[in-house]
Amino acid sequence: MHEELKKRITELAARAEERGYYIYTEFLSPSGICAAEELRLPVERFAFGGADFCERKMLRFGSFGYDEPFPLSIIKISPAGEKFFKAMTHRDYLGALMSLGIERDRVGDVFTDGKTAYAVIASSLTEHVVSGLDRVGGNSVRCSVVSEIPLEYAPKAESVRVSVASLRLDALLSRVYGLSRDGGAELIRAGSVFVNGRLCESAGYTPKEGETITVRGYGKLQYCEINGTSSKGRLFVTVKRYK
Repeated sequence: MHEELKKRITELAARAEERGYYIYTEFLSPSGICAAEELRLPVERFAFGGADFCERKMLRFGSFGYDEPFPLSIIKISPAGEKFFKAMTHRDYLGALMSLGIERDRVGDVFTDGKTAYAVIASSLTEHVVSGLDRVGGNSVRCSVVSEIPLEYAPKAESVRVSVASLRLDALLSRVYGLSRDGGAELIRAGSVFVNGRLCESAGYTPKEGETITVRGYGKLQYCEINGTSSKGRLFVTVKRYK
């Protein structure tokens, strides 16, 4: 699948260089963004998903001495009434958008506190969503276009400092999540661990600063840095663990 994506990205970049104007992809997953970063392209690329903390992003190809907004819109989805309102999940909102006949790659990230949601979508779908989305999970809702996603909806993370014998991914996961010595390796063998959106199959993988590690059933963390060594040679490592 990534080979097909790389081929398309290469074609879009070449088209941008040939025609002299910006060309955009649809929303890409973190693994898609990583696949694009591996390519040597004839033009510059820039990724944006509606806010700095968004994971799903569009890529823009080209650098032509002017700027233009990405073709995306931020939709606020609010309760149409407070009475009998039931809390909803990310899946509820995403499912409601899909029920309008929208493909997944036309929708970026969706953030919710269970009552109000902010969804990033391709701008060409704005009117379709605003006029067509009136119910989510059995609740009546109203939609409006807003300029930004409030910071309080950004994913929350806490800094966690652990000590490990070596900077192996399995050892790091075992310590962060309080697992048995082999618990991290078992998660990796089960196909439950992803680094920057890509399946990781190596228990001995060494995380790089800034990489995001997602573990099915446990959540997400970002590896930050080594910030010390104990008298017994163990490494003190800091990660951001998302709630």
